[in-house]
Amino acid sequence: MNSRDEYKPSLNLGVQVRSARRWQGGFTIGELLGVVTIVIVVTMLAYPSMRTFSGGAAASGAATRLTHMFNQARSQAMRRNRAVIVDFLLFRAGTPGGRIDFLEARTNACTTASQQILEEGNAAALYLNSVLVGGTVVPGYKGTNEKNVGFSGWRRGSDGGFTANRLRLCLSPAGQTFVVAPNLQVLDQFVEVRVQRYKARGDAFEGVGAARRIIFPGFGAARMMVSQ
Repeated sequence: MNSRDEYKPSLNLGVQVRSARRWQGGFTIGELLGVVTIVIVVTMLAYPSMRTFSGGAAASGAATRLTHMFNQARSQAMRRNRAVIVDFLLFRAGTPGGRIDFLEARTNACTTASQQILEEGNAAALYLNSVLVGGTVVPGYKGTNEKNVGFSGWRRGSDGGFTANRLRLCLSPAGQTFVVAPNLQVLDQFVEVRVQRYKARGDAFEGVGAARRIIFPGFGAARMMVSQ
């Protein structure tokens, strides 16, 4: 090995040392302030979109829970040969809040179950579960309760008008859905329930984002959609 070959490692080492010394200086104060400013600007621009997404997620979560609970209750009615009452106990059109109870009747006939419910109230059936939103309080309830979300109303069929009046449905063991009140009727089309997220605007509330539509058919499973 000649002297030139022996000298090359020391030259490379010197380059590495000088390079390392250059990087040891780190960032300047100006560079750090620039990065922080960029982060702040990006966060401020993204914040409205993040809130909209969060609101949509809350409405979707409530609508998904109600859809799942309805389909679960329908399956239970068929499995246990007992009618199940779905009581839309509380609607607050234009404001957060809502409660829907699921109750198992003492009979497998929606005709008899509906009469018992109308005459004796919900005490005529076995309480199963509830879906609550918007901070509605029920003693002992420890389930999910999305804030600022409400069941804004329901309608029967595509041509019906929306209302916030109390609604009761009966799920028969045969998989059919009946409307209990004001009198027992076979649900020939569907019932649509709207789930909406709200935000405070002074002393009132206004809807945020697209409402979630839950379709309860006369026969078959419920499904959720986003309103156009």
